[in-house]
Amino acid sequence: KMSDFSFNNEETIQVGLSWDFFEGTTKVDLDCSALIFDDCGVLVDACFYNRLEACSGALVHSGDNRDGLSDGVDERITLNLSKFPANISFVVFAVNAFQGGTLKDVETANAVFLNGRGQTLTSISATCSASANEENTCILLCLLQASS
Repeated sequence: KMSDFSFNNEETIQVGLSWDFFEGTTKVDLDCSALIFDDCGVLVDACFYNRLEACSGALVHSGDNRDGLSDGVDERITLNLSKFPANISFVVFAVNAFQGGTLKDVETANAVFLNGRGQTLTSISATCSASANEENTCILLCLLQASS
Protein backbone atom coordinates (compact mmCIF):
# COMPACT_ATOMS: atom_id res chain seq x y z
CA LYS A 1 0.00 0.00 0.00
CA MET A 2 1.43 3.35 -1.02
CA SER A 3 0.64 6.38 1.13
CA ASP A 4 1.76 9.98 1.09
CA PHE A 5 1.39 12.25 4.08
CA SER A 6 3.14 15.38 5.21
CA PHE A 7 4.09 16.79 8.58
CA ASN A 8 6.10 19.69 9.91
CA ASN A 9 9.45 19.34 11.64
CA GLU A 10 8.00 20.41 14.99
CA GLU A 11 5.62 17.46 15.17
CA THR A 12 5.79 14.23 17.06
CA ILE A 13 4.87 11.09 15.13
CA GLN A 14 3.93 7.83 16.82
CA VAL A 15 4.14 4.50 15.03
CA GLY A 16 2.06 1.81 16.73
CA LEU A 17 2.11 -1.90 15.88
CA SER A 18 -0.50 -4.50 16.85
CA TRP A 19 -0.96 -8.09 15.76
CA ASP A 20 -3.10 -11.20 16.12
CA PHE A 21 -2.31 -14.87 15.63
CA PHE A 22 -4.19 -17.68 13.93
CA GLU A 23 -6.29 -19.69 16.39
CA GLY A 24 -4.26 -22.52 17.94
CA THR A 25 -0.87 -21.44 16.56
CA THR A 26 2.30 -20.65 18.45
CA LYS A 27 2.58 -17.07 19.65
CA VAL A 28 5.39 -15.28 17.83
CA ASP A 29 7.38 -12.46 19.42
CA LEU A 30 7.00 -9.64 16.89
CA ASP A 31 9.10 -6.52 17.22
CA CYS A 32 8.72 -3.06 15.74
CA SER A 33 12.01 -1.43 14.76
CA ALA A 34 13.24 1.71 13.03
CA LEU A 35 16.44 2.03 11.00
CA ILE A 36 17.77 5.56 10.57
CA PHE A 37 19.79 6.53 7.48
CA ASP A 38 21.72 9.68 6.61
CA ASP A 39 21.69 11.59 3.33
CA CYS A 40 24.37 9.25 1.92
CA GLY A 41 22.25 6.16 2.65
CA VAL A 42 24.45 5.07 5.55
CA LEU A 43 22.77 3.42 8.55
CA VAL A 44 23.51 5.75 11.47
CA ASP A 45 21.29 4.39 14.25
CA ALA A 46 18.47 1.99 15.07
CA CYS A 47 15.62 1.89 17.58
CA PHE A 48 14.19 -1.47 18.71
CA TYR A 49 13.28 -3.59 21.76
CA ASN A 50 16.88 -3.79 23.00
CA ARG A 51 17.83 -0.19 22.12
CA LEU A 52 14.96 1.97 23.30
CA GLU A 53 16.39 5.34 22.22
CA ALA A 54 18.10 6.43 19.02
CA CYS A 55 19.53 9.69 17.65
CA SER A 56 19.88 11.23 21.12
CA GLY A 57 16.21 10.70 21.96
CA ALA A 58 14.72 11.63 18.57
CA LEU A 59 13.23 8.11 18.49
CA VAL A 60 11.95 6.29 21.58
CA HIS A 61 10.67 2.68 21.66
CA SER A 62 7.96 1.66 24.15
CA GLY A 63 9.66 -1.63 25.03
CA ASP A 64 9.17 -5.27 24.10
CA ASN A 65 5.74 -6.91 24.09
CA ARG A 66 6.34 -10.61 23.53
CA ASP A 67 2.82 -12.00 23.19
CA GLY A 68 0.74 -9.45 21.27
CA LEU A 69 -2.16 -9.94 23.68
CA SER A 70 -2.64 -6.25 24.49
CA ASP A 71 -5.82 -4.50 23.45
CA GLY A 72 -4.77 -1.96 20.83
CA VAL A 73 -1.13 -1.14 20.19
CA ASP A 74 1.40 -3.78 21.29
CA GLU A 75 4.59 -1.80 20.59
CA ARG A 76 5.22 1.80 19.55
CA ILE A 77 8.03 4.07 18.44
CA THR A 78 7.70 7.81 18.99
CA LEU A 79 9.59 10.25 16.76
CA ASN A 80 10.33 13.76 17.95
CA LEU A 81 11.08 15.43 14.63
CA SER A 82 12.54 18.59 16.18
CA LYS A 83 15.35 16.45 17.65
CA PHE A 84 16.28 14.81 14.34
CA PRO A 85 19.83 15.53 13.18
CA ALA A 86 19.88 17.58 9.95
CA ASN A 87 21.69 14.83 8.02
CA ILE A 88 18.94 12.23 8.56
CA SER A 89 17.14 11.59 5.27
CA PHE A 90 14.94 8.58 5.94
CA VAL A 91 13.70 6.15 8.55
CA VAL A 92 12.62 2.62 7.63
CA PHE A 93 10.06 0.97 9.91
CA ALA A 94 9.93 -2.81 10.00
CA VAL A 95 8.22 -5.62 11.86
CA ASN A 96 10.40 -8.62 12.74
CA ALA A 97 9.41 -12.11 13.88
CA PHE A 98 12.04 -12.49 16.58
CA GLN A 99 11.20 -15.75 18.33
CA GLY A 100 8.67 -18.56 18.22
CA GLY A 101 7.88 -18.65 14.50
CA THR A 102 7.75 -16.59 11.34
CA LEU A 103 5.39 -14.04 9.82
CA LYS A 104 3.26 -16.87 8.36
CA ASP A 105 2.07 -17.57 11.94
CA VAL A 106 0.57 -14.07 12.20
CA GLU A 107 -3.03 -13.68 11.05
CA THR A 108 -3.01 -9.87 10.96
CA ALA A 109 -0.51 -7.13 11.67
CA ASN A 110 -1.54 -3.48 11.82
CA ALA A 111 0.53 -0.33 11.95
CA VAL A 112 -0.89 3.11 12.61
CA PHE A 113 0.99 6.37 12.17
CA LEU A 114 -0.33 9.23 14.33
CA ASN A 115 0.68 12.87 14.57
CA GLY A 116 1.17 14.65 17.90
CA ARG A 117 -2.54 15.53 18.03
CA GLY A 118 -3.52 11.85 17.82
CA GLN A 119 -4.77 12.14 14.23
CA THR A 120 -4.10 9.19 11.94
CA LEU A 121 -1.64 10.05 9.16
CA THR A 122 -1.86 6.61 7.59
CA SER A 123 -2.40 3.01 8.61
CA ILE A 124 -1.27 -0.29 7.17
CA SER A 125 -3.05 -3.62 7.60
CA ALA A 126 -1.44 -6.86 6.53
CA THR A 127 -3.18 -10.20 6.38
CA CYS A 128 -0.74 -13.08 6.49
CA SER A 129 -1.36 -16.57 5.19
CA ALA A 130 -0.46 -19.96 6.60
CA SER A 131 0.94 -20.76 3.15
CA ALA A 132 3.24 -17.71 3.20
CA ASN A 133 6.99 -18.07 2.97
CA GLU A 134 9.08 -18.45 6.10
CA GLU A 135 9.80 -14.71 6.21
CA ASN A 136 10.98 -13.01 9.40
CA THR A 137 10.92 -9.33 8.39
CA CYS A 138 8.48 -7.00 6.64
CA ILE A 139 9.13 -3.34 5.77
CA LEU A 140 6.14 -1.26 6.88
CA LEU A 141 7.02 2.24 5.78
CA CYS A 142 9.86 4.49 4.74
CA LEU A 143 9.58 8.00 6.18
CA LEU A 144 11.45 10.54 4.05
CA GLN A 145 12.62 13.91 5.29
CA ALA A 146 12.62 16.45 2.47
CA SER A 147 15.43 18.97 2.44
CA SER A 148 14.46 22.57 3.01
